[in-house]
Parts: sequence; structure tokens; C-alpha cells
Amino acid sequence: MADAFRKVRSREPLRIPAAAYNAFIDAARANRERSTAPSRDPIAGSRSLRWDVLVENGSGEDVPLFGVLGVQRKLVLLNQPEERFLRSRDVLGRVPTSADFGKFVIAAEPIPAGRIGRASSIGVTIARVKDIEGGPRFCDIDEGEVNHLVYNPAGNAQILWQAAQEIEAGLRWCLLRLGPRPPVAPGVMQFFTLASPNVINQGSDSSEAVIVYGFVDDLEFNTLATDLDPGAPPHHWRRPNLGRVDPGDMAMGYFNPEGEVRIAWCNERPLMGACDT
Repeated sequence: MADAFRKVRSREPLRIPAAAYNAFIDAARANRERSTAPSRDPIAGSRSLRWDVLVENGSGEDVPLFGVLGVQRKLVLLNQPEERFLRSRDVLGRVPTSADFGKFVIAAEPIPAGRIGRASSIGVTIARVKDIEGGPRFCDIDEGEVNHLVYNPAGNAQILWQAAQEIEAGLRWCLLRLGPRPPVAPGVMQFFTLASPNVINQGSDSSEAVIVYGFVDDLEFNTLATDLDPGAPPHHWRRPNLGRVDPGDMAMGYFNPEGEVRIAWCNERPLMGACDT
């Protein structure tokens, strides 16, 4: 029996068998139905989720869909064939540690211990986030946890949206944007506002002033810290050893890697009188 799908040679008369023509029509109809049918739920199968990196789960435990792994190192090292090293962008993941701040991936599929799976290192994804508060809406790794991230105003992942209902106490589903944050990265100086000063000791010719501020806010009045004395460690502002000091209302400082505010300067004003003659 002749092959209905045999290719035509150059200069050969074109004769389309009925079987071939009907197959073309069936293929065209199937393509049209696929293009007009509603798209399937993108969350129904994890393999349809966006990902940009493969990660080997070296945490020693199974990581769930949208779980978190810290990036320990590149998976393929220089002691392996050069071509493989240059072509690979796979990473070795681990249980997040303090060294993994801003260096983590979100699993785009469940990844059993010791196996390689798809993950996201940049872009928009979903994840579980713990202890969301007011202030800058960012989060980062929670040391020792592969199931979720934790609120951190200096974190590397921006919270675009959060679920109104908690999964469990303090834990919510969030839509995140992963990526670097140069303007608010740890150690970058920025302005804060100081409010509700509690003048414990205004200072005198024999004592140093002590002033605690009830609220430290960002410039959008999101509270970042409470009951903070910028003149006490671990902050860097130093008041005069003696003399009266008036409270301030502005400060400059930064976030440490744990997301805590550190004050380097504030506009407190020493009160100076005229010199005796």
C-alpha cells in the first residue's frame, strides 16, 4: 500500500492523497481547539511553573513546592570537564543559614532530599512568609527553615501581595518578586523618623541624657522599631557626656542583615547656655 505521507520529490507532480489531506484537516482543527480552549490551571502541575535554575537538594530533607533552599555553591565545579562547567548554571542547595541572606531559591516543584529539581532565583513566585509586619514589605530566609521565608525589611524578596487568611499562626501565602534590592540592602544608609520621645534623663552638668523613642518609622510612616534609644549599643549615635539634650525627630541609619534598624545619626540638639563672665 502506498505511503500517503510520502514526501514529494523536486519536479514531481503534486497529488495529495485523501488520507494525507484529511490528516492535515484534523491537525488544523486540533491546533485551533488548543488555541481557543481555556488554559489549564498553571498551579495544577508544578512542571508548568516558571523556573530559571536547577538545584540539588542537599538539605537532607524533602523540600515542598514553594519551599526554600539556601545556595551553597555552584553544583558543577572547575575540577569537572570544562565544557560541563561552563554550560551548567545548576546550584547545590542547603538548609538556609545566616550566610544565605539574599542567596536562596524557591522550589518550583517538590524536591526530595538528594535529588535535583526546578527552582526560581529571580522574578515573581509564590511562597509562604512568616511574621509579616508593617513597614517595608520584604522578606528573606529564616535560618534553619526550608518551608518558608520570614518578614525582614532589609530582605531580598519584595512582598507584592499577601493572603488575608493565615495558613497557620503567623504564616501566610504571599506573591513575591525575587531580585536584588540595592537601595535598601543591608548597610545602605537611609532616613528614618523618630516619634514619641520618652525623656528619661534630659542630661545635666553631671549626667548624660537618656532619650528613648517610642517609634522609629520610615518616610512613609511605617513603624520599623519601637522603644529605641539611638545613643545606646548596638546603635552608633553618641550624645555629649554631660549637658542637656532636646529630643530629635529625624535619624539616619541602616538595616543589618537580620532586618534590624541601626541608628548612626539623629538630630537631637544639645542645649547650650551663655558662658559665665
